[in-house]
Amino acid sequence: MTTSIYYIPIESSLGIAKHYFISSDGTFENSIGWGPHHVEHNG
Repeated sequence: MTTSIYYIPIESSLGIAKHYFISSDGTFENSIGWGPHHVEHNG
């Protein structure tokens, strides 16, 4: 499985800050990222 690093802008920061995550398909629903509770797994 190939994975890549993606990001989405954080709306509450007016898009200045970005949330980076690792995903195999580019979606946030199937990802591993760093959040307020440390490492977060989605999917």
